[in-house]
Amino acid sequence: MDFPISKYYETWDEESLEAGETDLKGDIYTNWGFSLRELVETIQSEGFNGISQYPITSLKNSIAPCHVWLSTIDPERDYVTGEVTFYTLHIKTTEKNFYRICKLAGLIKE
Repeated sequence: MDFPISKYYETWDEESLEAGETDLKGDIYTNWGFSLRELVETIQSEGFNGISQYPITSLKNSIAPCHVWLSTIDPERDYVTGEVTFYTLHIKTTEKNFYRICKLAGLIKE
């Protein structure tokens, strides 16, 4: 089973941080098919540890489709320009599958 995954970025410089919004954002890829193994490896290797939906434990048994994503909490830093870049990984799946993915990736400790 492949999961449609989209990855986005937002880059913030000093001006955009002061303004509270950035125009430096976009997609890296959209609706790419990832196997469960590829998805878990991507989550772990790229530092996606912010879960968009809480409490995550309420999702255990729901088969409803959901719009969920994971985000990087620690930004990628450019020490020359001072810019910081955050990434989000959007996963099209059911709530139950999202819960399982997060558990396999080590984001949920139960």
